[in-house]
Amino acid sequence: MKAIILGVALVWCATAILPVNRAVWALENIWVFIGIIGMALAFRRFPFSDMGYLLIALYMCLHLVAAHYTYEQVTIGFWLQNAFGLARNDYDRLVHFAFGLLLTYPTRELFLYVRPGMPNWLTHYLSLNSMMALSAVHEIMEAYVGAAADPRTQPGYLSLQGDLYDSQHDMAATLVAALLSMVITVAVEYIQKRRRIIPREEPVKADTGGS
Repeated sequence: MKAIILGVALVWCATAILPVNRAVWALENIWVFIGIIGMALAFRRFPFSDMGYLLIALYMCLHLVAAHYTYEQVTIGFWLQNAFGLARNDYDRLVHFAFGLLLTYPTRELFLYVRPGMPNWLTHYLSLNSMMALSAVHEIMEAYVGAAADPRTQPGYLSLQGDLYDSQHDMAATLVAALLSMVITVAVEYIQKRRRIIPREEPVKADTGGS
């Protein structure tokens, strides 16, 4: 846990140094501070597993890199654009995909803490719905914050890059990733259950014939 906190802190410090656009960096870090404060307040009552915290930390690091460069200027986004012949820098789409892939599992952990006896299928369903709701709320809040921001900051913060359906595409990326996350979770749980049900056979000891 301490290593995860230290890792995120180091990434934050590195990305805070000479960002491409300080105003965009400040706006993007609002989400980071909200997330950290929320987890700190809920730590004693709803602690995540080490895996949950690791997944959250990975997502935060991806977002912090974008805060430094602005989403439309992240270097790996240009590499993906050239490698796959994309029409734009899709790093923002990659992070929305990561939002669904990495944060759906910790969201499910919250439901398991709130209602320990909740059926497995219901925790998967509610986690998926929650991720879609959070994605929609984020897009709405982003639109209002972008409208209130300095016009010179809006392009770097909203990162539309000429895509009229950017919000819809972002939410679709989250949906696909959240579904994938739950499929992986179900598969892992099934394998673990099978291992508990089917005991390992003890090796047959050879008869030494001693008498």
